[in-house]
Amino acid sequence: LGPAVRQMDPQEQEAMAVTRPMIRPALKAASAGLHTAWRQALKDFHVLDPAAILHGSYATGLHCADSDVDVLTSVPLEEVLCQLQSSPSPTRFAVLEHVRWAKIPRLILEHHATGIHVDAISNSAVSGAAERDEVVAKFLAIDPRVRQLALLIGDWARIHAQAMPVPKGFPNVFTLRLTGFHLLMTLSGSPSLLPPLTEHGVELSGDVQPDDVVASAAEMFEEWLSRLATSDQHGFCVNLRRPWEKCETGWHVIDPISSRNLTPFRGEQPRVIAALARESLG
Repeated sequence: LGPAVRQMDPQEQEAMAVTRPMIRPALKAASAGLHTAWRQALKDFHVLDPAAILHGSYATGLHCADSDVDVLTSVPLEEVLCQLQSSPSPTRFAVLEHVRWAKIPRLILEHHATGIHVDAISNSAVSGAAERDEVVAKFLAIDPRVRQLALLIGDWARIHAQAMPVPKGFPNVFTLRLTGFHLLMTLSGSPSLLPPLTEHGVELSGDVQPDDVVASAAEMFEEWLSRLATSDQHGFCVNLRRPWEKCETGWHVIDPISSRNLTPFRGEQPRVIAALARESLG
């Protein structure tokens, strides 16, 4: 992972080294067959809901060996459950959990044939999910370093998940990755690797020349950590439609679809995030 990771303390280095290869013990599909396995799980889910939409890491290209297959259902989750329970043929899935009372209810299934987990939420419960996936996929298609940086940010977030619990107001991986995409629009001393989004919709505004950007993903990750390390000292403004905007104080990471501030922190979140970034830089 380059110089930025070698500067981490030994515990962080060990965690980073094992994060990606870890595979859920129940996962029966070997990594070599993963491309076929997740497609089979999605195909079998379409028997329950033919109009379900692939969502999340498999839709964007950010999946790892142990990623769940996320889907957006076209029907209520209760209807999916009824389909499972009333199916005359041997069931293709086991119900692991039905989280009914969460802000966004979800149904977690295990695909019998592959061991892959399918995490289903109703499309009506989360506005703009497919559009967010489309934005991420468009960014990843521009240059391989975009995906590499996004994966490094995801690894860093998982390593520090205990210190940055999302239920206590800390940003989730998607929000942190938005800050990484913003970095690629505003690289220090370098042309941009990503163009901004247009004022509306999910189209990109203008062109970039990736070959003109010489920095590696590891170097970009180090710059990302450096920005986080000082984000508690001044405004941290991230708007992928207007990447040049500045903020006086506080975090303002704007959701590109809803235009909502995803980081309305009211506690110690900026200080904690900045301290963790400084520790990672060494």
